[in-house]
Amino acid sequence: FIIDVPHTLKLDQKALEKSSMIHRLNLFAIKRLEYYKNLGKIECGWQQAGKYLAAHEEKNEPRLRPFMTMLEKLNLPFEYIEGNRLNQRLGTSYYRSAVYTPDNILVNPAALIRGIATLLPENVHLFEETPVTEIEYNSPHTLYTRAGRFCAHVMIQTNSGYIEELGKLKNTLVPCFTYASLTKPLPQSVKEHYFNAIKPWGITSAHPAGTTVRFTHDDRIFIRNKFDYEPKMRSSREFLKYARHMHTKSFKARFPFLGNPDFDYTWGGQVTLTRDLSPLFTKLDDNVYAIMSCNGVGVSRGTYLGYYMADLLHNIESPELRFLMNEGKRKPIPIKPLTSIGANLRFFYEEYSAQGDI
Repeated sequence: FIIDVPHTLKLDQKALEKSSMIHRLNLFAIKRLEYYKNLGKIECGWQQAGKYLAAHEEKNEPRLRPFMTMLEKLNLPFEYIEGNRLNQRLGTSYYRSAVYTPDNILVNPAALIRGIATLLPENVHLFEETPVTEIEYNSPHTLYTRAGRFCAHVMIQTNSGYIEELGKLKNTLVPCFTYASLTKPLPQSVKEHYFNAIKPWGITSAHPAGTTVRFTHDDRIFIRNKFDYEPKMRSSREFLKYARHMHTKSFKARFPFLGNPDFDYTWGGQVTLTRDLSPLFTKLDDNVYAIMSCNGVGVSRGTYLGYYMADLLHNIESPELRFLMNEGKRKPIPIKPLTSIGANLRFFYEEYSAQGDI
């Protein structure tokens, strides 16, 4: 998902102004990414398919109302869809109701990023599989890797939860893992029988711990759920196996007519959270800056944060940059033992309360 509309439940004037700015920044990111996608003729399944914010549990349906109120106050287009009309859009009767917003982009983000990497100008050098083993902060800064030393007067750290390993930031980020599975393409006979005339769609849950689901442009079904607090920033085969089990249950609940899912891939990845889910966009030290923690909406947010970090370094002022500098200030979290207890309790509670929306 390249999200256009922020999912906020706060309706005071300050929150609405913040949502309006984030929407503007998201649209800027979408247009910028679309430009590079077209420039490089990148095959990444780019589709303006919109997004459904959907609820299965009756108790979770009220979460849709403040979202619709926010959209109305900001004069943004949406549809409220329920019952049979929703079933006809999705090819499943699992969801009671949903709010559809039309400008969200569905994409294969890995294909998009690989394509954009081929468009980098000659003065940009990209090194992959080159871990940094040591940093000397000085003027210039020096990075040590197996490939050699890199020296630079300005450093921008963008390595998600791992930034706290680099010595300039502590007790700010909550490193988590989430997991996804993707089926093989549905057989043509199955598609024609159950998804005939169904366009690609994407669902995020009305409940924050709920399951994200996609019916992709190449006739696959994508399932993502399960959050784990992972302070060591690595997962395990056991967690992956359990996640696949969770995805199977979620798949069969939504598509019982398809039987057991034929998953082609199951994987996990890091999602780093901040205390208030705002990004980190700040100066850490002399000529050391950080862009961190996209809180699960990284494609759009990471795009505009990078753009405005360049503006910051070149002293190009704008309302957008002032907004990001204010939002991106460091907000400390409790020390590690308390963070661990709090995060695990919160995830357990949220998963329990989501119930059938997982």
